[in-house]
Amino acid sequence: MTFLVKNMETEEEKIGKGTVHWQSWHETYEDLLSKDYLQTITREKCLQIATDCPENTLIAQVDSQVVGFARYGECADEEVQEAGEIFAIYVLEKYHGQKIGYRLMQACLEYLSEFSKVFVWVLQANQKAIDFYEKCGFIVDDQKKELTLGQSVTAIRMRLGN
Repeated sequence: MTFLVKNMETEEEKIGKGTVHWQSWHETYEDLLSKDYLQTITREKCLQIATDCPENTLIAQVDSQVVGFARYGECADEEVQEAGEIFAIYVLEKYHGQKIGYRLMQACLEYLSEFSKVFVWVLQANQKAIDFYEKCGFIVDDQKKELTLGQSVTAIRMRLGN
Protein backbone atom coordinates (compact mmCIF):
# COMPACT_ATOMS: atom_id res chain seq x y z
CA MET A 1 0.00 0.00 0.00
CA THR A 2 1.29 3.44 -0.93
CA PHE A 3 0.44 6.52 1.09
CA LEU A 4 1.31 10.18 0.94
CA VAL A 5 2.01 12.53 3.88
CA LYS A 6 1.55 16.21 3.09
CA ASN A 7 0.41 19.53 4.49
CA MET A 8 -3.36 19.91 4.64
CA GLU A 9 -4.32 22.48 2.03
CA THR A 10 -7.67 22.09 0.28
CA GLU A 11 -11.24 22.21 1.52
CA GLU A 12 -11.61 18.55 0.54
CA GLU A 13 -8.57 17.69 2.68
CA LYS A 14 -10.04 19.62 5.62
CA ILE A 15 -13.26 17.61 5.30
CA GLY A 16 -11.19 14.41 5.19
CA LYS A 17 -9.19 15.47 8.25
CA GLY A 18 -12.37 16.33 10.16
CA THR A 19 -13.89 12.97 9.30
CA VAL A 20 -10.75 11.11 10.40
CA HIS A 21 -10.66 13.17 13.60
CA TRP A 22 -14.24 12.21 14.43
CA GLN A 23 -13.99 8.53 13.46
CA SER A 24 -10.61 7.92 15.07
CA TRP A 25 -11.72 9.53 18.35
CA HIS A 26 -14.59 7.07 18.51
CA GLU A 27 -12.33 4.16 17.58
CA THR A 28 -9.52 5.17 19.95
CA TYR A 29 -11.50 6.18 23.03
CA GLU A 30 -14.44 3.79 22.85
CA ASP A 31 -13.17 1.85 25.87
CA LEU A 32 -11.46 4.79 27.61
CA LEU A 33 -14.17 7.47 27.75
CA SER A 34 -17.88 7.39 28.46
CA LYS A 35 -20.26 6.81 25.58
CA ASP A 36 -22.19 9.93 26.62
CA TYR A 37 -19.06 12.05 26.27
CA LEU A 38 -18.10 10.48 22.93
CA GLN A 39 -21.54 11.41 21.61
CA THR A 40 -20.58 15.07 22.12
CA ILE A 41 -17.67 14.57 19.71
CA THR A 42 -19.64 15.00 16.52
CA ARG A 43 -18.46 14.91 12.94
CA GLU A 44 -19.65 18.52 12.56
CA LYS A 45 -17.56 19.63 15.54
CA CYS A 46 -14.48 17.93 14.10
CA LEU A 47 -15.08 19.45 10.66
CA GLN A 48 -15.29 22.88 12.31
CA ILE A 49 -11.96 22.29 14.09
CA ALA A 50 -10.36 21.32 10.76
CA THR A 51 -11.63 24.57 9.22
CA ASP A 52 -10.79 26.80 12.20
CA CYS A 53 -7.32 25.35 12.90
CA PRO A 54 -5.70 24.34 9.61
CA GLU A 55 -2.17 25.47 10.49
CA ASN A 56 0.56 22.94 11.25
CA THR A 57 -1.64 20.05 10.14
CA LEU A 58 -0.33 17.13 8.13
CA ILE A 59 -2.53 14.53 6.49
CA ALA A 60 -1.88 11.00 5.29
CA GLN A 61 -3.68 9.93 2.13
CA VAL A 62 -4.27 6.58 0.49
CA ASP A 63 -5.66 6.92 -3.04
CA SER A 64 -6.44 10.61 -2.33
CA GLN A 65 -8.53 9.67 0.75
CA VAL A 66 -7.43 11.14 4.08
CA VAL A 67 -6.75 8.23 6.47
CA GLY A 68 -4.72 10.00 9.15
CA PHE A 69 -3.53 13.39 10.38
CA ALA A 70 -1.14 15.04 12.79
CA ARG A 71 -0.89 18.51 14.34
CA TYR A 72 2.26 20.03 15.78
CA GLY A 73 3.59 23.36 17.00
CA GLU A 74 5.23 25.20 19.85
CA CYS A 75 4.69 23.52 23.21
CA ALA A 76 1.69 24.89 25.09
CA ASP A 77 3.10 24.05 28.54
CA GLU A 78 3.93 27.26 30.40
CA GLU A 79 6.86 25.83 32.36
CA VAL A 80 8.64 24.73 29.17
CA GLN A 81 10.39 27.26 26.96
CA GLU A 82 11.43 26.81 23.34
CA ALA A 83 10.00 23.32 22.95
CA GLY A 84 7.84 21.68 20.32
CA GLU A 85 4.75 19.57 20.83
CA ILE A 86 2.87 16.93 18.90
CA PHE A 87 -0.75 17.90 19.59
CA ALA A 88 -2.40 14.98 17.81
CA ILE A 89 -1.70 11.95 15.67
CA TYR A 90 -4.64 9.84 14.57
CA VAL A 91 -4.91 7.14 11.93
CA LEU A 92 -8.08 5.27 11.09
CA GLU A 93 -8.06 1.87 12.76
CA LYS A 94 -8.28 0.12 9.38
CA TYR A 95 -4.83 1.55 8.55
CA HIS A 96 -3.04 0.79 11.84
CA GLY A 97 0.17 -1.19 11.57
CA GLN A 98 1.09 0.18 8.14
CA LYS A 99 3.65 2.80 9.29
CA ILE A 100 1.33 5.74 8.55
CA GLY A 101 1.43 7.03 12.15
CA TYR A 102 5.20 6.62 12.21
CA ARG A 103 5.58 8.61 8.97
CA LEU A 104 3.28 11.35 10.30
CA MET A 105 5.43 11.48 13.45
CA GLN A 106 8.65 11.72 11.43
CA ALA A 107 7.21 14.56 9.33
CA CYS A 108 6.15 16.43 12.49
CA LEU A 109 9.60 15.98 13.99
CA GLU A 110 11.17 17.38 10.82
CA TYR A 111 9.05 20.52 11.21
CA LEU A 112 9.91 20.69 14.92
CA SER A 113 13.65 20.14 14.40
CA GLU A 114 14.41 23.72 15.50
CA PHE A 115 13.40 22.77 19.04
CA SER A 116 15.74 20.95 21.41
CA LYS A 117 12.78 19.35 23.20
CA VAL A 118 9.56 17.85 21.87
CA PHE A 119 6.63 16.70 24.00
CA VAL A 120 3.34 14.87 23.58
CA TRP A 121 0.45 14.41 26.03
CA VAL A 122 -1.38 11.08 26.11
CA LEU A 123 -4.12 9.59 28.28
CA GLN A 124 -2.50 7.44 30.93
CA ALA A 125 -4.98 4.65 30.15
CA ASN A 126 -4.15 4.65 26.42
CA GLN A 127 -1.41 2.02 26.47
CA LYS A 128 -1.54 1.53 22.71
CA ALA A 129 -0.65 5.20 22.16
CA ILE A 130 2.03 5.11 24.86
CA ASP A 131 3.60 2.07 23.16
CA PHE A 132 3.53 3.90 19.80
CA TYR A 133 5.21 7.00 21.23
CA GLU A 134 7.84 4.87 22.95
CA LYS A 135 8.64 3.19 19.61
CA CYS A 136 9.08 6.70 18.19
CA GLY A 137 11.64 7.53 20.90
CA PHE A 138 9.48 9.24 23.54
CA ILE A 139 9.77 8.50 27.25
CA VAL A 140 7.38 9.33 30.09
CA ASP A 141 8.47 12.35 32.11
CA ASP A 142 7.15 13.42 35.51
CA GLN A 143 4.29 15.66 34.37
CA LYS A 144 0.62 14.70 34.69
CA LYS A 145 -2.62 16.62 34.44
CA GLU A 146 -6.25 15.87 35.06
CA LEU A 147 -8.64 16.44 32.18
CA THR A 148 -12.40 16.45 32.21
CA LEU A 149 -13.58 14.46 29.23
CA GLY A 150 -17.01 13.54 30.49
CA GLN A 151 -15.18 12.19 33.53
CA SER A 152 -11.85 12.91 35.16
CA VAL A 153 -8.97 11.27 33.29
CA THR A 154 -5.23 11.55 33.73
CA ALA A 155 -2.93 12.60 30.91
CA ILE A 156 0.80 12.02 31.10
CA ARG A 157 3.48 13.93 29.26
CA MET A 158 6.14 12.18 27.22
CA ARG A 159 9.30 13.76 25.83
CA LEU A 160 11.50 12.82 22.94
CA GLY A 161 14.85 11.33 23.91
CA ASN A 162 16.50 11.35 27.32
